[in-house]
Amino acid sequence: GGDVQIVSGGGDDQAFVHSSSSSNGSRRLDATFADSVTSIAIVNNNKIAIGSFDGKIVVFHNDTSKKELEGPTDVEWMDWHTSGRVLLVGSTDGTVWMFDDTKRLQVFVGHQGAVTVGKFAQNRAITVSADGTVRVWAPKTGLCKHVFRCSSTSQEEEAVGLTCMDVGGGTDGKLILAGSEDGMAYVCHSASQTITHRLQHSVPTTRLNNNNNEQEATLSVEAVGFCPTIPNWCATAGVDGNLKIWDLNYGSVRHECKSSHGITRLHWVDTCVITASTGGTVQIWQAKSGQLLTTLTTSTSSVMNDLDVIVHDDGKLSVVTGSDDTIVRVFEVPKATWMQPPPPTRTNLA
Repeated sequence: GGDVQIVSGGGDDQAFVHSSSSSNGSRRLDATFADSVTSIAIVNNNKIAIGSFDGKIVVFHNDTSKKELEGPTDVEWMDWHTSGRVLLVGSTDGTVWMFDDTKRLQVFVGHQGAVTVGKFAQNRAITVSADGTVRVWAPKTGLCKHVFRCSSTSQEEEAVGLTCMDVGGGTDGKLILAGSEDGMAYVCHSASQTITHRLQHSVPTTRLNNNNNEQEATLSVEAVGFCPTIPNWCATAGVDGNLKIWDLNYGSVRHECKSSHGITRLHWVDTCVITASTGGTVQIWQAKSGQLLTTLTTSTSSVMNDLDVIVHDDGKLSVVTGSDDTIVRVFEVPKATWMQPPPPTRTNLA
């Protein structure tokens, strides 16, 4: 239990701190931006980085003292190293920047398109891009150690962009999972430098456009993630409204879970997957059985743009969403709703 502190930002060029306790409410953070707040990263519960399309990054310590950093032309995403000392920042201009508390440490150059997401993984920085590549970087030198070319198109065609990523999969923690605009997901192994799996999340469908001509519709993968408790399980989800649970030991789908709306985000908790949708719903699925455990709905069908989950000591979940309707919501989910009871004990009677 306890009060949950939430930080949000949006198209009004402002960032706010919210409290799940109604008595504390919301207040605006003392930071001025000239464009939309696009990314927020929190580490160790006391350091908040806020990034904007104007390229400015503001880092707050303990919600009070702040430091401004000049970043790239715009900030697309940010990720803290677990030490809390180094911040990774990606941009639509194809560059990736790394900062400590006071200055820029590196600029990683190599992507030929917008860098859609990046994360620290062990002693490397991993990024994916609209250029269809996954890149592995050495943070200290800024050198690119390997490029995975995931796009299924030929050299002459324009690459299909990568949209989302997770890291730390597999028994050695070196698997990278990247989702693509063409409905594919790619599993890369950073040590062996191989693409180990090509997972077909959705099959392109043919539709008639306004001129009655056939047009192939691509159904983008929008969210991916590794199971935290079963290393070779992962999930993919996207515009088609499907959540697929994969077992990488066999490279096959364990379960296909169908939502009535496109899925924008997913988050694993134990062997459950929590998804947020374009229809304003949050759903909790049990990956072991493929069962839908519960659906959390809102009064509007507004697109959910972000999702985070807090697991409390008593097993209760606080599921936090940010939506197009400018509302931050906190759903409280009791332990009994999502955690499976242990199987019954069998006894042999003489």
